[in-house]
This record gives sequence, C-alpha cells and structure tokens, in this order.
Amino acid sequence: MNPVVLATVFGIVFVGELPDKTMFASLVLAARGRILLVWLGAAAAFLVHVAIAVTVGGVLFTLLPHRLVQGVVALMFLFGAVM
Repeated sequence: MNPVVLATVFGIVFVGELPDKTMFASLVLAARGRILLVWLGAAAAFLVHVAIAVTVGGVLFTLLPHRLVQGVVALMFLFGAVM
C-alpha cells in the first residue's frame, strides 16, 4: 500500500468525519467539562476509529477480488439512497 495514498485518505476522512459523528456528543460533554479536554478526547477516539477503518478497508481491498468490492460498495450506496 502506498504510504502517500494512505496518509491522504486518512487525513481527508479524519477532517471530514470528525464533526459529523461526534458533534452532538462533544457538545453535551463540553457543556459539562473542559472544552479542550473533550475535544482532545473526541479527536483521539476518532483517530483510533479512522485508523482501524482504513486498516481493515485496506486489508479487505487487498484480499477480496476488486469486482466483488465494487459490487458490495455499489449495493451499500444503493441501500443508502433508498433509505
């Protein structure tokens, strides 16, 4: 796996998804605790989440046939569009 591609994808996903999934939980926690500590905790947890997701995705993409991965992804997008 190309480290430049890995770093680029990791960075884009990390920045793009952090406020999406943790915004409400962070907002509630920040209202009760120190804002910086809540943000650091949320960012660290999401860093671990993205690292696991990128690793598992990379392994699956290498082990499974490319056509199968494309089919599964297409079905997932179709399901999301229908929902």
